[in-house]
Amino acid sequence: GAISIPGPETDRIGKAAQAAKCYVAINPVEKIAAFPGRYFLSGVVIGPSGDVLVNYRKLYDLSNKTRPTDILDQWLAKFGPQSLFPIADTDIGRIGAAVALDVNWPELIRGLVFNGAEIIVNSTASPMNARGYTLPEIPGSVDIRTMVRRVRAFENLVYMLTTNLGPTGRDRS
Repeated sequence: GAISIPGPETDRIGKAAQAAKCYVAINPVEKIAAFPGRYFLSGVVIGPSGDVLVNYRKLYDLSNKTRPTDILDQWLAKFGPQSLFPIADTDIGRIGAAVALDVNWPELIRGLVFNGAEIIVNSTASPMNARGYTLPEIPGSVDIRTMVRRVRAFENLVYMLTTNLGPTGRDRS
């Protein structure tokens, strides 16, 4: 189920982004020809031009995928240090990406900000409230992942955007 980036999947999504004149964020598993047998969890932002603007490979959190830091010397030789915290200049600001629970580690967001990020897209494959991370004893409480994103935005003076699967399973209305 891994894709190459760029590749046919990102080309197709890029055409849709172009037609809609919008940005699209996805969270695929990526295969990279230079690292056969290894798979990376990626945070990708595709712009209204249809081009891949940002491709961040997950650095933190538990994952059975390879992280660039697992093969750091080879990774840096191939892609350079700027690939660890990639940022794209766009007409709406400088965009970076973080994958899923990477936002739990303040160093990741700070690294993106130090590289100039003004907007950080935090894609995830988890439906909101999927694991019940709210505080039910407090009416109107917010999902803990949402609170973490708010804290990262506040402490770094950036906008945090998230994408998710939305509701899944039986009708939750």
